[in-house]
Amino acid sequence: MMNQLRPVLQKIFENLKQSEPVWDLCCDHGQLGERALRSGVTSEVHFVDQSSPVMATLKSNKKDLVGATFYLLDAAHLPTAVSGSVAISGVGSHTAIKILDNLKWQNDIRLLISVNNKLELFKAYIESRRWQAFVTEYADVAEKNRLRPFFRIDLPADEKTRL
Repeated sequence: MMNQLRPVLQKIFENLKQSEPVWDLCCDHGQLGERALRSGVTSEVHFVDQSSPVMATLKSNKKDLVGATFYLLDAAHLPTAVSGSVAISGVGSHTAIKILDNLKWQNDIRLLISVNNKLELFKAYIESRRWQAFVTEYADVAEKNRLRPFFRIDLPADEKTRL
């Protein structure tokens, strides 16, 4: 039996694109990506984190996961274009914005984002990118006696900025 996901991760999980790759950026313990693989939502998860100890533990604990790829690097410096669902959670607005500014994609992608701080800054960023029309869901998710913002942003391929 799999561990229960925190509410914001559960919300992200419920919004993953079915049968498409999942990019679990700043993945920490990898619970979201593991759930996606073990539940059959996807057969391909890319775990990305810049912390060596976190990634070593993750690789050791998840070595039986077929379809898992591990990247030890800053998510703002991904060496490849992403596709499918891109999850960014547990980081501040500045970090999320840095990642998004450097993100490359070829096909339609779904961004699933929950920032830990400076929500107004992140909203202003979405507006500056003219992505408001692509925000298909916004919710406040109750977690640990506070509300965590959740954004689902479905971006078409022609909205990419760098490829």
